Amino acid sequence: MASMPYVLSQRELLQSKHALLRSTATEKAYRAYFASVAQYLALSESVPPRIALGDGDAGSAITLRLHESVLSKRKYLIGFVEDAWFAGTFPSYDAIASIVQNDSYYIPPLVLVPRRQMRFCTEMFRSILEHELVHVNQAIRGTLPFREPQAELDAAISTFFGVVRSEFDANLLQLARWPKFFPHERVPSLEFWCVLRGLAEALESAVTGAFCSAKMLTSLLSALRDAFDDGLAKCKVHGSLVNFFKRGLPHFVSTAVSNRIESQPALVKNASIEAAQQWLRSCSAKI
Repeated sequence: MASMPYVLSQRELLQSKHALLRSTATEKAYRAYFASVAQYLALSESVPPRIALGDGDAGSAITLRLHESVLSKRKYLIGFVEDAWFAGTFPSYDAIASIVQNDSYYIPPLVLVPRRQMRFCTEMFRSILEHELVHVNQAIRGTLPFREPQAELDAAISTFFGVVRSEFDANLLQLARWPKFFPHERVPSLEFWCVLRGLAEALESAVTGAFCSAKMLTSLLSALRDAFDDGLAKCKVHGSLVNFFKRGLPHFVSTAVSNRIESQPALVKNASIEAAQQWLRSCSAKI
């Protein structure tokens, strides 16, 4: 027997409208983006487009295409790359928004997609693509946070919650448009799920050193509870949910550590992972 489709509450509908406003590039910013896309496409006709990542890895975009977003009704750049390269570089992703660099010329924000998905065959994949296009819009607006270690604790906290909010908005907009893909039988509400996905993404980045040094990580994790209210204020998250995630922070940190080690066993000796485990032990000692 098929389950009943999820129906968004009035609160969630309003949140999704606000998320779309927060995550859609301004007309001026979009025009500048599209001009850079046109320039890049013209250049790529004579020079094979190379996608160079921050860690020095590189892959070739075998096909570049403009794709119209269902949500914003605007066109954005998609780069299709070799399946093996994508699987090796982004093993847990179906598509990914990238702000990439090239030694020779600027590459505008785009979504990287494995070649096997060139036809966007399934509705599920099209919803994932829209999720990533939300991040492209955030990059164009200048609100997509850079995941790089910060020297100051306040800056690390700000970047952490920037990731939570960017993922909250992307998940909310994806699932408000395609509620059939929301696992409503396992979680109490769409709002809950979007906070959970945003927090999980930020914590998995945090425990591998994305926001600060391993030495600062225990301070960051300890400071998060007091920062939740301000960090989630722009998303208008219900106070009861904020309190739930505050109380459950050690559990979510533990899950993030386990997930990262499971996906990359070599991380068991990572200094940031060890710092997160030390923080978890200190939480247990206080109980």
